Amino acid sequence: MYKLINVKDLRPDETNPRTPDPHRLHLLRLSLSKLGFVLPIAATSSGLVLSGHQRLTIAKELGWSKVPVQVIDVVDKDIKGINILFNRATNDFGALDTGSNALEDLHLTEIIKEAEELEDIGDEWFAVNCKIQNIEGIASGISDQYDKKAVVIAENFLRKKIQIPVVVSESGLIVNGVHRLFAARENNITEWPIVTIPDSLATFAIHFLNYLSMDFNVGEEFADMLRYSAYRRPQNNRGSVPKAYRFWANGERTIPDKNSYTTDYWRRFREIHGRGLIDFGSGLSKVAPFLNEKGFDCIDFEPYRIDPDSGVGKPSPMFSKIKAREFLDDISDGERGFDSIFLASVLNSVPFPEDRMAVLIIVHALCSFDSGVYGTCRDVSDFHYEYGGIRQANYFVFDSEPGVRLGDAISNPKLQKFHSQEEMGRQLSFLWNTQKFWKGGNVFYFKASHPKRVNPKSLSKALEAEFNLPYSDGSTMDLVKEAKAAFTKRLGVKIF
Repeated sequence: MYKLINVKDLRPDETNPRTPDPHRLHLLRLSLSKLGFVLPIAATSSGLVLSGHQRLTIAKELGWSKVPVQVIDVVDKDIKGINILFNRATNDFGALDTGSNALEDLHLTEIIKEAEELEDIGDEWFAVNCKIQNIEGIASGISDQYDKKAVVIAENFLRKKIQIPVVVSESGLIVNGVHRLFAARENNITEWPIVTIPDSLATFAIHFLNYLSMDFNVGEEFADMLRYSAYRRPQNNRGSVPKAYRFWANGERTIPDKNSYTTDYWRRFREIHGRGLIDFGSGLSKVAPFLNEKGFDCIDFEPYRIDPDSGVGKPSPMFSKIKAREFLDDISDGERGFDSIFLASVLNSVPFPEDRMAVLIIVHALCSFDSGVYGTCRDVSDFHYEYGGIRQANYFVFDSEPGVRLGDAISNPKLQKFHSQEEMGRQLSFLWNTQKFWKGGNVFYFKASHPKRVNPKSLSKALEAEFNLPYSDGSTMDLVKEAKAAFTKRLGVKIF
């Protein structure tokens, strides 16, 4: 079923998203010594490891010259996403579990004592004896372990024609792969690769295969991928007047959609927000043109723009750079004031805290004393909620910071950050003297006003981040010099 391949013919993926924790590596060493390879390493035909980096490291330390490998071929654009997914789907975590909270539940002292009493297995590994078996009668009484989100994640592998083995004990206990088993059954698959281990090792194997998951490490290459995947998908088009603008037009309560296009609506909007507007993080960039038709002076900025004339549903680096230059030209005029700046759901989609702060610093630098900054955030109370029941989206909780989950894991991995009002208030307080919040169901709204003095050093760093964001083709925006020049001209303060 699997090949025994020389370890020297395998090469780690440098973008592997797990952090090698010394304590967990010690436990993994204990696991391999006593169990050997229960699941094979997954690698491409060229030897690039997709799953099993830490096991390969330990195997070399143990002096093993060959290891069992499941050879999988994937297209280059999917390698990073599949690397993330392999590291997630080879344990039996539910969608809301993380490596951190799983480790908290383990009674490590008892597990280590049990493991140390076992004999070393040598190099006769269970994975080598994997066999294709009928799964119709395997573990029929496991319905209580069903987790739809985890099953959807497992189904990603089915679409790529990848079958990761299920591990069972001699008596039929599912040791590892329960979500893969559910996914196979839901897709009418009757045969699956099965690894069988002795009953005496089952409890030990469950702990080591499922719960010693290392935390994800979003290294720079993965960080770039998550940044350029943060764009608004065309299928999420919410029209020219999103719900947030209907709220802001009324002041503190969303008005019905049918009233969004009346003369009174726009009169009220103008009374509250003035004429000079910025839609910062404009997504599909539909709001500014619409508002300008209504007599406003609105500009927008979006680092990941989809060219509407291209027929392609992903951002165009060239088009994004052209529009970013236009934005910098617009804001370089220090005489041009902005009454209101809008951040509609932007801070949910920006994947990392340092990037979110860069956005706020730049928006702050665009304010005059009378400017208001209006934003919406998905509330952390909405973190586990699914509209209309459980959706068919493949997301799972991410360990990087509280309130983060990752979805669309293979093709366009996207992080979503859910905020609390207290958390957002702390961030805003660094830059504005006044904050106001409103609850809005699954979101909250905020207004920041009375900006504090601009810190040129902080602004410089923020511009270096926001105007050199990466694109999927390997290029970057490369407009840092132009951005610093534009803000220097606008503020009358040299931004180095």
